[in-house]
Amino acid sequence: MKFIKVIWVVCLFAVSLSLSAQSAAVIKGGLVLSDFSRDNKSVFGLSQPGYFAGFDARLGADDNMYFKISGYYARVNTLMQHHLSETSFFQIDNRYEYIKLLSGIEWRVISTHVLNWRLSIAFAFNYVTDYNDPDWLDDFYGAFIGVNASSGIDFLFLSADISVERGITDFSKKQENSYPLMVMLSFGFNF
Repeated sequence: MKFIKVIWVVCLFAVSLSLSAQSAAVIKGGLVLSDFSRDNKSVFGLSQPGYFAGFDARLGADDNMYFKISGYYARVNTLMQHHLSETSFFQIDNRYEYIKLLSGIEWRVISTHVLNWRLSIAFAFNYVTDYNDPDWLDDFYGAFIGVNASSGIDFLFLSADISVERGITDFSKKQENSYPLMVMLSFGFNF
């Protein structure tokens, strides 16, 4: 638990530093598709849908390459759903919730006064904070680590991103190589 508190303090410090150093902050939310099973099916065909909300802080964003930290809260179905026939992103009965912390580098590939195209790579730490099945944590680890790659566009004060995250640690205690795969689509506002 001390580790989580230390991470939050570091993130809050970095956010306050980034907001005072001619950098940028983005408040965003969006949809997530998550899959950790080895069913050889696309995450777009069968996965666990959900939603998330959070922030990005861009430290040194006046340059074309800068440091980025992010923090998100996500709520995801524990049950796999077939898309498009039964997908429910917001009505989630069987769920787990987690906090995602990202830290990495972002580049502006194209930068004009009104439009920026960005690419980023980051390490991700995901910590499960809540679940509504008492036996669920017996089958899954409470945290996992991954690598997140994203591409995004800023248009004036609007921001849109798509990211793919691949776990580098197992999520399921019962399945080997149960590395999570997540696809996140987000929209937000730049400050």
